[in-house]
Amino acid sequence: MLNINRAVFYFLVASFILRAPFQIYAQEKAPASWKSLAQKMASEREKIVSYKVNIALKSQTFSSLDSSVASNVVEKDFYFEFSRLENHFVYARRNSNEKDKDYKGWAVRGQSDGVKFGGGGKILVAGDEIDSSPLYFDPLALGLSFCGAFNGYLSYEDALLEYTKYPQGTYKIELEKDGIIGVRSSADFSYMRVDPKKGYWPFHFEITRLSQSEYLKERKREKTQHLVTLALEEFNENFLPTKAEYSCFEDGNKGRLQFSLTLRWQNVNQPITTGQEAVNAVAKTLGMQVTELK
Repeated sequence: MLNINRAVFYFLVASFILRAPFQIYAQEKAPASWKSLAQKMASEREKIVSYKVNIALKSQTFSSLDSSVASNVVEKDFYFEFSRLENHFVYARRNSNEKDKDYKGWAVRGQSDGVKFGGGGKILVAGDEIDSSPLYFDPLALGLSFCGAFNGYLSYEDALLEYTKYPQGTYKIELEKDGIIGVRSSADFSYMRVDPKKGYWPFHFEITRLSQSEYLKERKREKTQHLVTLALEEFNENFLPTKAEYSCFEDGNKGRLQFSLTLRWQNVNQPITTGQEAVNAVAKTLGMQVTELK
């Protein structure tokens, strides 16, 4: 059951969508509040009703802030499908390097029009008892959080709701000279830049704050910075990220974590095979074999 906050949020989103479309871009001043800005972001994401996307993710761990050589590098492939109308989603992941000792092929979860399926390696299983809950991350939520976004699934709706927890007056929202909407928070000293001409995507997001770690004290209390940037392209009249860069410094730690994503979008707002046929289609795409759960 939806909680009250989420129910109110969806009501606000629905009411906004019913307004005249020209109002979205005709307004030349910044939104009056975070809630108003979130409505605009959500209404743009609601326009994305279907897609397939291949994502190459490279994560790097650096042992010191100044290091240019990563102490640990992991590369993974993701394959996602989504169709809002048929309640269709597929989440698949594998390590990119087949020579890696941990390589086990694809790990898959999916559901399509009531049909559940999942599996690992070369076998895809269909059956009512399959756990088809979402995994990994929501590509439509990129830019709304930092490196923790890759620790578990967080939808763009939930990501937007996270910002409503702060009291009114936390955010200062203004229209900058280049037409970009700037959002500054007094709660965590964050700064977000949102492009109203490109689907209200948050293409730049950073947090800069003083750290209390001994390491940073020795370096004259340098600022700790978490930074996310997105590159956006248009697909079937909708803007979507094609590249994402995440860089996160940890308090009390000399190192930093970096994620680099490359996204290849297909079938944006176009028909996708769903239902029972989707199981075979996904298996063919991922090079797997289908078996029924007994």
